[in-house]
Amino acid sequence: MGNQSCVYEELTSYCPDIPIRPADNIFDDLMIDPDDFEMDFKNDIVGDIAKRSCRSLKGFKNNPYFGKAGTVEGLVHFFNNQPKEKRRRSD
Repeated sequence: MGNQSCVYEELTSYCPDIPIRPADNIFDDLMIDPDDFEMDFKNDIVGDIAKRSCRSLKGFKNNPYFGKAGTVEGLVHFFNNQPKEKRRRSD
C-alpha cells in the first residue's frame, strides 16, 4: 500500500464525515487534536500511519518535512521521506 493511501485511510478513520483533500490543514480543517501528533509512536496518528505504511520512524527529526507536515500533502511527503521498515519473514 502506498504512503498516500495509508495517510488518507488513517485520517479518514479519525474524520469519517470529512472529505480529505491534500491542502487540508490537519489541525484547522480536519480539527485533529495536536496531541495526536506528539510523535510518541504508540497511541497517535503518526505511529498508526507508520505501521500501516511499513515506514520506520527512526531519524524522523532529520526528515525535511519534520515540523512542516501541517497539511495532508505534507504528511504524505513526510512518510515518503522515511525509511521503509524491514519486514520479518514468518517461519
